[in-house]
Amino acid sequence: MAQRLADTRLVVTDRDSTGQETVEVVHEALIQGWGKLQAWLNEDRAFRIWQERLRVALRQWEANNWDKETLLRGALLAEAGAWAKTRADDLAPREHLFLDASVSVILWKLNLEDWSTRACRIANRNLTQAEWEEFIGPDLPYQRTCPNLPSGP
Repeated sequence: MAQRLADTRLVVTDRDSTGQETVEVVHEALIQGWGKLQAWLNEDRAFRIWQERLRVALRQWEANNWDKETLLRGALLAEAGAWAKTRADDLAPREHLFLDASVSVILWKLNLEDWSTRACRIANRNLTQAEWEEFIGPDLPYQRTCPNLPSGP
């Protein structure tokens, strides 16, 4: 879309200091008169504001030698997940790495009891032996994930 608008000289494309492509509207009347474009720009503005916050956090993570304590968590991680689902193609490889690292730390923090509780709550049944080995691991002996339910799936 941006390239088509650039070809018609309605916008100008360039690259910023990080190499990220930028698009600048040449005619303000274009924004005012084209409602759909205005909606796209507003949506993109929200994404770009979030992306800049992500980049600040990413630089902090890198400056602190990839310390797991500087990764995203909580509401910030949830917001990042939402943007990553809808705008994955607009994220740089380093940004994807940062998001993946943030999610990985959350997953590794769960202990066996947390996994069992979640599995019981989601499935409302005990995991099968095969499910146990897939999700918990073959190294740990099988145990019921829902102690209050009868054995078996």
